[in-house]
Amino acid sequence: MILKVLTEHGEWELFDNFDRLKYNELGKDEKPTVYIGNCWDVTEYQKAHISESNKKLNILLWRDGSIATQIISQQPVYVLNNNGKTIEKI
Repeated sequence: MILKVLTEHGEWELFDNFDRLKYNELGKDEKPTVYIGNCWDVTEYQKAHISESNKKLNILLWRDGSIATQIISQQPVYVLNNNGKTIEKI
């Protein structure tokens, strides 16, 4: 699986090498629980490119039974298969 997230300067960044994905929606002023040291909050970068009315997501990418990456992002976020085809928009 591949995760596609809008980041700095309106560019899309791809995350791969994970075998499980979990996410939850956050309330407008809700602070996410940070599970790992390399939590990446891209919401500041997205302000110029995404409406603030879009829901904020707390995304956990798992690899080998543990959290490998945590991303805080506004929608839209895309889940792609290994061939690059969109399989879900979250």
